[in-house]
Formats: sequence, structure tokens, C-alpha cells
Amino acid sequence: MRIVSRIPHPHFHITVFQFNDHYILKIQLGDFEQSLRFRIEDLEDPERCAEFFEDPQNLEIIKKNFLALKEIQDGFLQRIQG
Repeated sequence: MRIVSRIPHPHFHITVFQFNDHYILKIQLGDFEQSLRFRIEDLEDPERCAEFFEDPQNLEIIKKNFLALKEIQDGFLQRIQG
């Protein structure tokens, strides 16, 4: 797996990887990360990955997923601590 690019964003750390016949978009925020895979043949150019983050609806879903992950983590920690 190799890094193809990094996509600037004010809140997320976004890295694009190429692995076999896929581009993998890794989105990080603090201790959490999400990833999406796209077939290379569907995007043709790794620079097209940045277009995914131009859609406000996609960004809102990513944000909600991070909040859900935080809620899951917090709930788990509360259960095991007491």
C-alpha cells in the first residue's frame, strides 16, 4: 500500500492510498478513523478522490459517523469502568 496524496481539510486528516486495484480514502479525526475504498477504474485519477469531500452531504455523514464512534467508545468505557 502506498500513499498517493493527502487532501487538505480544516478538520480531518485525509490520506489517499493505492492498494492493488483500489484507492483507499483514510479519514482521521483524533483517535478515530474511517476509510472508503473505490476501484481505480471507477475514478481513473487519484485526484478525483478530492471531489468526494466537496459534497457537503458526504462531509455531514462522515461527521455523524465520528460522533457515533465517540458515543460507542464512551459507552464501552463507562461499562467497563463501572
